[in-house]
Amino acid sequence: MGQHYVPQHYLRCFATPDTPDHIWMYDKNSKEFKKLPIQKVAQSKRFYSEEDERALSENIEQPAQAPLEQLRKGQPIDDRGRRAVTVYLESMIKRGPHTRNSMLKIAPQAKDKLLARIRGNPELLASLALMCNLTQEEVLHGVEQWEQKFDSEPLSERDDLIRRQWSSLVVLDCIFSMTWRVVRADDSHYFITGDNPVFFDEGYGLKPPDGEFSFPLSSDVSLHGSWQGPLGGLFFDRAKPEHVKEIGRRVISSAERFVFCHEKASWVPEVAKKPKIRLTRIQW
Repeated sequence: MGQHYVPQHYLRCFATPDTPDHIWMYDKNSKEFKKLPIQKVAQSKRFYSEEDERALSENIEQPAQAPLEQLRKGQPIDDRGRRAVTVYLESMIKRGPHTRNSMLKIAPQAKDKLLARIRGNPELLASLALMCNLTQEEVLHGVEQWEQKFDSEPLSERDDLIRRQWSSLVVLDCIFSMTWRVVRADDSHYFITGDNPVFFDEGYGLKPPDGEFSFPLSSDVSLHGSWQGPLGGLFFDRAKPEHVKEIGRRVISSAERFVFCHEKASWVPEVAKKPKIRLTRIQW
C-alpha cells in the first residue's frame, strides 16, 4: 500500500451508497470502470516520505475536516475554518500527479516569480503571515531558507522538494480572498471528482478578475470560488444543472488518469473520449 495523493476521508464523500468503503473509478488510460475499495485507489508507493504524509494529515487534512463538513451541511464557517479550508485546497492543487508533473517542468521560473512577488508586496506579505499564523519576519525567513535549499540542490533533490508540500503563498491569498459559493445539486444530478480535484484554468490562473476554482465536496455538494461578488463572501445556493455538468467536465478534463464517482456513470467515458473537452467559465 502506498501514500494517498487524494485523501481517503475526502473520497468517502463519493462512495457507493450500498458499500460505503468502495468507489467507482474510471481509468482514462484503459477506458474501464472498476468498483474498488477506497483504500486502494488514488495512492502510489513512495509518493511521499512518511514524515511528509504525517505532516499532511496532522497539519492540513485534520484541521480542515470539521469546516469542510460544515460546508457540506450548508453551515457557515468562521475565518479560522476558512483558513483551514484554504490551506487544504492549496494542498489539493499540488499534491496530485498532474500538478506535480507540471511543476517539475516549470519550477525554476515559477520559483523566481513567486519570490519576487512576495518580497515586493507588503500587503500580500502581511496577509500571508496572518494566513499561516506567522510573523512577517518568519514568512520571509522561511522563503529565504526554501530558496537557498532549492538553488543549492542538484536536479534530483529539487524534484524531492517539489514532492514535498511547500506552499504557494500567492495561491493561498487568492483562494482565501475569493467569493465562495457552496452549491447543492438536485436529486437528478450529482458531482464527481478525480485525481486532481481542485480545478482552475491554468490560462487565467486564480488572480482577479477572471480567476476561479471549483472543488466538489461530495456527490451532491461542490465549492466554487471566483471574484464575482464581495471579497471573502460565503454563499449557499442550489446548483444549476449546467453548473453541475460544467464541474463534471472540469474534473474529467483535469484528471491525470482517474475519475471517481458514487455510481458507474455512463456519461464519464463519453466525455473523456473527446480529444478536447470544451470548458466554460461559471457565471453568477
